[in-house]
Amino acid sequence: MNLLFINCCISMHTPSRTALLADAFLAAWQAAHPADTVEVVDLRSMTIAPLRMDNITAYETKLAEGRTADPDFALARQFAAADRIVIAAPYWELSFPAQLRLYIERISALNIAFGYTPEGKSVGLCRAEKLLFLTTAGGPMENANCGSEHLRALSQMYGIDQYCFLGAALQDVKEIDHETILRQTIAQAEALAKTF
Repeated sequence: MNLLFINCCISMHTPSRTALLADAFLAAWQAAHPADTVEVVDLRSMTIAPLRMDNITAYETKLAEGRTADPDFALARQFAAADRIVIAAPYWELSFPAQLRLYIERISALNIAFGYTPEGKSVGLCRAEKLLFLTTAGGPMENANCGSEHLRALSQMYGIDQYCFLGAALQDVKEIDHETILRQTIAQAEALAKTF
Protein backbone atom coordinates (compact mmCIF):
# COMPACT_ATOMS: atom_id res chain seq x y z
CA MET A 1 0.00 0.00 0.00
CA ASN A 2 1.15 3.54 -0.79
CA LEU A 3 0.37 6.48 1.49
CA LEU A 4 0.73 9.95 -0.01
CA PHE A 5 1.62 12.62 2.55
CA ILE A 6 1.01 16.22 1.48
CA ASN A 7 3.10 18.36 3.82
CA CYS A 8 1.88 21.95 4.04
CA CYS A 9 3.09 22.53 7.61
CA ILE A 10 4.02 26.17 7.03
CA SER A 11 4.62 27.76 10.41
CA MET A 12 6.48 30.36 12.43
CA HIS A 13 6.60 27.88 15.30
CA THR A 14 9.62 25.62 15.79
CA PRO A 15 8.70 22.86 15.68
CA SER A 16 5.46 23.30 13.76
CA ARG A 17 2.59 22.00 15.87
CA THR A 18 0.87 20.63 12.77
CA ALA A 19 4.11 18.86 11.85
CA LEU A 20 4.26 17.29 15.32
CA LEU A 21 0.76 15.93 14.78
CA ALA A 22 1.59 14.67 11.29
CA ASP A 23 4.90 13.11 12.35
CA ALA A 24 3.18 11.21 15.16
CA PHE A 25 0.54 9.88 12.78
CA LEU A 26 3.09 8.85 10.15
CA ALA A 27 5.35 7.10 12.67
CA ALA A 28 2.40 5.14 14.03
CA TRP A 29 1.17 4.33 10.51
CA GLN A 30 4.58 3.03 9.44
CA ALA A 31 4.85 0.95 12.62
CA ALA A 32 1.45 -0.60 11.87
CA HIS A 33 2.19 -1.03 8.14
CA PRO A 34 5.93 -1.87 7.92
CA ALA A 35 5.72 -3.28 4.40
CA ASP A 36 4.02 -0.20 2.97
CA THR A 37 5.50 3.02 1.63
CA VAL A 38 5.10 6.74 2.30
CA GLU A 39 5.51 9.20 -0.56
CA VAL A 40 5.90 12.86 0.37
CA VAL A 41 4.85 16.01 -1.46
CA ASP A 42 6.52 18.87 0.41
CA LEU A 43 4.52 22.00 -0.34
CA ARG A 44 6.49 24.12 2.12
CA SER A 45 9.08 25.09 -0.47
CA MET A 46 7.51 23.91 -3.73
CA THR A 47 6.71 26.46 -6.43
CA ILE A 48 3.29 25.83 -7.97
CA ALA A 49 2.20 28.30 -10.61
CA PRO A 50 -1.46 29.30 -10.31
CA LEU A 51 -3.69 28.99 -13.33
CA ARG A 52 -3.82 32.48 -14.86
CA MET A 53 -4.96 34.06 -18.10
CA ASP A 54 -1.54 33.40 -19.65
CA ASN A 55 -1.46 29.64 -18.99
CA ILE A 56 -4.98 28.33 -18.47
CA THR A 57 -5.81 27.85 -22.16
CA ALA A 58 -2.79 25.63 -22.79
CA TYR A 59 -3.50 23.67 -19.61
CA GLU A 60 -7.16 23.06 -20.43
CA THR A 61 -6.38 22.24 -24.07
CA LYS A 62 -4.03 19.44 -22.98
CA LEU A 63 -6.78 18.00 -20.79
CA ALA A 64 -9.39 18.30 -23.55
CA GLU A 65 -7.05 16.47 -25.94
CA GLY A 66 -6.44 13.69 -23.40
CA ARG A 67 -2.76 14.50 -22.95
CA THR A 68 -2.83 13.44 -19.31
CA ALA A 69 0.76 12.10 -19.42
CA ASP A 70 1.99 15.70 -19.77
CA PRO A 71 4.26 16.91 -16.90
CA ASP A 72 1.61 19.52 -16.04
CA PHE A 73 -0.47 16.69 -14.60
CA ALA A 74 2.20 14.83 -12.62
CA LEU A 75 0.80 15.91 -9.26
CA ALA A 76 -2.71 14.89 -10.30
CA ARG A 77 -1.55 11.45 -11.48
CA GLN A 78 0.38 10.91 -8.24
CA PHE A 79 -2.62 11.92 -6.14
CA ALA A 80 -5.05 9.75 -8.11
CA ALA A 81 -2.79 6.69 -7.80
CA ALA A 82 -2.33 6.80 -4.01
CA ASP A 83 -3.95 4.17 -1.77
CA ARG A 84 -4.18 6.46 1.26
CA ILE A 85 -3.80 10.25 1.50
CA VAL A 86 -2.82 12.44 4.46
CA ILE A 87 -2.84 16.23 4.22
CA ALA A 88 -1.32 18.32 7.00
CA ALA A 89 -1.72 22.10 7.04
CA PRO A 90 -2.34 24.75 9.70
CA TYR A 91 -5.68 26.46 10.19
CA TRP A 92 -5.31 29.90 8.59
CA GLU A 93 -8.10 32.44 8.07
CA LEU A 94 -10.77 29.76 8.67
CA SER A 95 -9.13 27.50 6.07
CA PHE A 96 -5.53 26.60 5.13
CA PRO A 97 -2.50 28.24 3.44
CA ALA A 98 -2.74 29.35 -0.19
CA GLN A 99 -0.02 26.85 -1.14
CA LEU A 100 -2.42 23.99 -0.45
CA ARG A 101 -5.10 25.69 -2.55
CA LEU A 102 -2.64 25.88 -5.46
CA TYR A 103 -1.91 22.17 -5.04
CA ILE A 104 -5.64 21.40 -5.10
CA GLU A 105 -5.96 23.44 -8.28
CA ARG A 106 -3.34 21.20 -9.92
CA ILE A 107 -4.63 17.83 -8.72
CA SER A 108 -8.25 18.55 -9.66
CA ALA A 109 -7.63 17.57 -13.26
CA LEU A 110 -10.49 16.32 -15.40
CA ASN A 111 -10.22 12.64 -16.36
CA ILE A 112 -7.44 12.11 -13.80
CA ALA A 113 -8.95 12.91 -10.39
CA PHE A 114 -12.57 12.99 -11.52
CA GLY A 115 -14.66 12.79 -14.68
CA TYR A 116 -18.21 12.70 -16.00
CA THR A 117 -20.50 9.95 -17.25
CA PRO A 118 -22.24 10.30 -20.65
CA GLU A 119 -25.26 11.47 -18.64
CA GLY A 120 -23.24 14.27 -17.06
CA LYS A 121 -22.88 12.75 -13.60
CA SER A 122 -19.60 13.49 -11.80
CA VAL A 123 -17.55 10.39 -10.93
CA GLY A 124 -14.40 10.15 -8.83
CA LEU A 125 -11.36 8.51 -10.40
CA CYS A 126 -8.98 8.43 -7.43
CA ARG A 127 -7.81 5.10 -6.08
CA ALA A 128 -7.65 6.07 -2.39
CA GLU A 129 -10.32 4.82 -0.04
CA LYS A 130 -9.37 7.21 2.77
CA LEU A 131 -8.19 10.81 3.12
CA LEU A 132 -7.13 12.35 6.44
CA PHE A 133 -6.74 16.07 7.09
CA LEU A 134 -4.59 17.06 10.07
CA THR A 135 -4.46 20.62 11.38
CA THR A 136 -3.74 22.80 14.39
CA ALA A 137 -5.20 26.21 15.15
CA GLY A 138 -4.23 29.10 17.39
CA GLY A 139 -7.88 29.69 18.31
CA PRO A 140 -11.19 27.84 18.05
CA MET A 141 -12.30 26.00 14.91
CA GLU A 142 -15.79 24.74 15.71
CA ASN A 143 -17.78 27.59 14.15
CA ALA A 144 -15.95 27.81 10.81
CA ASN A 145 -13.62 25.13 9.52
CA CYS A 146 -13.87 25.94 5.83
CA GLY A 147 -10.66 24.09 4.97
CA SER A 148 -11.94 20.81 6.33
CA GLU A 149 -15.32 21.19 4.66
CA HIS A 150 -13.59 22.01 1.36
CA LEU A 151 -11.48 18.84 1.57
CA ARG A 152 -14.50 16.77 2.60
CA ALA A 153 -16.40 17.91 -0.51
CA LEU A 154 -13.39 17.35 -2.74
CA SER A 155 -12.95 13.83 -1.37
CA GLN A 156 -16.48 13.03 -2.50
CA MET A 157 -15.78 14.51 -5.93
CA TYR A 158 -12.56 12.48 -6.21
CA GLY A 159 -14.36 9.24 -5.26
CA ILE A 160 -12.63 8.86 -1.88
CA ASP A 161 -15.20 7.22 0.36
CA GLN A 162 -13.81 7.96 3.82
CA TYR A 163 -12.87 11.48 4.90
CA CYS A 164 -11.28 11.89 8.34
CA PHE A 165 -10.37 15.04 10.25
CA LEU A 166 -8.24 15.61 13.34
CA GLY A 167 -7.41 19.05 14.66
CA ALA A 168 -5.94 20.58 17.80
CA ALA A 169 -7.50 23.96 18.49
CA LEU A 170 -6.67 26.81 20.91
CA GLN A 171 -2.90 26.38 20.59
CA ASP A 172 -2.18 30.10 21.06
CA VAL A 173 -4.52 30.53 24.04
CA LYS A 174 -2.10 30.67 26.97
CA GLU A 175 -4.91 30.89 29.53
CA ILE A 176 -5.76 27.20 29.04
CA ASP A 177 -3.76 23.96 28.96
CA HIS A 178 -3.26 23.99 25.19
CA GLU A 179 -0.37 21.51 25.39
CA THR A 180 -2.74 18.86 26.75
CA ILE A 181 -5.08 19.49 23.82
CA LEU A 182 -2.22 18.84 21.40
CA ARG A 183 -1.10 15.71 23.28
CA GLN A 184 -4.65 14.33 23.24
CA THR A 185 -4.98 15.00 19.50
CA ILE A 186 -1.61 13.32 18.87
CA ALA A 187 -2.83 10.27 20.81
CA GLN A 188 -5.98 10.20 18.65
CA ALA A 189 -3.82 10.39 15.51
CA GLU A 190 -1.63 7.51 16.67
CA ALA A 191 -4.70 5.39 17.38
CA LEU A 192 -6.26 6.19 14.02
CA ALA A 193 -3.03 5.30 12.21
CA LYS A 194 -3.36 1.65 13.18
CA THR A 195 -6.50 1.20 11.10
CA PHE A 196 -6.08 3.91 8.46
